[in-house]
Amino acid sequence: ENILSALKHFPGHGDTHTDSHTGLPRVDHDLATVEAVDLLPFRYAIEQGQAPAMIMTAHIQYPLLDDTRFKALDGEDTLVPATLSHKILTGILRNKMGYEGLIVTDALDMAGIAHY
Repeated sequence: ENILSALKHFPGHGDTHTDSHTGLPRVDHDLATVEAVDLLPFRYAIEQGQAPAMIMTAHIQYPLLDDTRFKALDGEDTLVPATLSHKILTGILRNKMGYEGLIVTDALDMAGIAHY
């Protein structure tokens, strides 16, 4: 009782070859796949009228959703991960999908974000 759950990992984390505990994964799906596969479970949960209390972000790059580049801590020019993406978290999750709950991050000591 009085336990909140988090739906994770937004915008999707099922089709990667890199573990975000050890590196920064990247998903290069086309828009049809992103809409039909990656975003589908989140959209479904939000639209059911009982949106999850929290949605957890993924330390993952989705260049189709956000191709913004920034300098990593090591000076490398890289794509912004979803965890840091205004386009993904605000533009898609909040504005397009209508999610009004809490957005939380996965652990910030994971290699998929700590080095960036």
